Amino acid sequence: MARSALARAGFVGEGLDTMTAISYGECRKTTAAGAPLQGYYDAVGDWRIITPGEPTYSATAAAKWKASLNFCQVRALRDPTAWSAEDRVRVAELLHLDPDYCAHAAWVISRGGTHFTPWSVFNSGLYLQWKAPDFDYELVLGHPEAHRWNT
Repeated sequence: MARSALARAGFVGEGLDTMTAISYGECRKTTAAGAPLQGYYDAVGDWRIITPGEPTYSATAAAKWKASLNFCQVRALRDPTAWSAEDRVRVAELLHLDPDYCAHAAWVISRGGTHFTPWSVFNSGLYLQWKAPDFDYELVLGHPEAHRWNT
């Protein structure tokens, strides 16, 4: 479950509630009414801004970033060693398909579960609809863009 992966990474209390809700907002899978809530841990997002030929392509972004990966949608860097210590966890090969590493990276990027502005779902307030002390969801494979993880 997502909440337990985040707790193993160090999230507690309000920070755990917030990051669980943010991650669900970032990776949620549409399920039938009454079905268990699920989120993709092979989720791949934002690949269009770094893919030549896509209408939203940005050469500047493509030089620095790779896709956002896993259930926390951590944006991978092309060269994590060229940036701050906080950014050195943004390694695509480690983020891809490893929920515990992804949760650890989210812990580091969120400055110990206190800073969530790197996630658009937080900035928009969308996460609030899922924020609750008992909220959790199952992590599953099958994201439709999973093949783009190393974009």
